[in-house]
Amino acid sequence: MGNHSVAFWFGVVLLVVNPIIGLGGAALCSYLAIKTKKKKMYAIMGTSIYALSWLMLLTGGWLAGPEGYALVKDLFLKILHIFK
Repeated sequence: MGNHSVAFWFGVVLLVVNPIIGLGGAALCSYLAIKTKKKKMYAIMGTSIYALSWLMLLTGGWLAGPEGYALVKDLFLKILHIFK
């Protein structure tokens, strides 16, 4: 794993949880908008969560750098290979 700083590992964590929070949060808000009929509130909330996930992606990429991006990419490719 190497001798990396806490900031590097925090960036890697941000890169890993980014799609879960971004897509999951947007999907959850869409579901709640349909179920509760409060479309405007959940549309704003879903858009805010998705925008926050982009901020997480940018911050994670900045903190982890190219090495962290490569680590996360390899992790996701291994996970995808399991489901093939």
